[in-house]
Amino acid sequence: MPGNAADSGANVDDAGTAEGMDAGRDAGAGAVDAGPVMPGAPVLTSVSVVTHGTMAINWQLPASGCSTLALRMKVGAGAYSTVRSLTGVATSTQYSPGHANGTYCYQLTCTLQGLESAASNERCATQ
Repeated sequence: MPGNAADSGANVDDAGTAEGMDAGRDAGAGAVDAGPVMPGAPVLTSVSVVTHGTMAINWQLPASGCSTLALRMKVGAGAYSTVRSLTGVATSTQYSPGHANGTYCYQLTCTLQGLESAASNERCATQ
């Protein structure tokens, strides 16, 4: 009826209905490639002194996987710096920081599709 303010025409029975437009939007949902996804961070599980001057470092990989890993180290209250690059499937390494006494702390980052994860947790060992 003309003049009926309650009838906006939004619920007509054709492809232009609100329901029909929602269905069209939903059909394409997920079809857009959002690009690379930030990888998860590895989890350091242990750092220990093998012999004076050599550390054993173990970790778990993130569910996202990694193409490469960067092992970072600091001595005492110093700043972290990358000391070794590793393949993305490695879960342990030995590293020889030298024979100076002190506390050696380690972190890892994961790189996947050109994106680097946040740093892992920190684990330290004193020699």
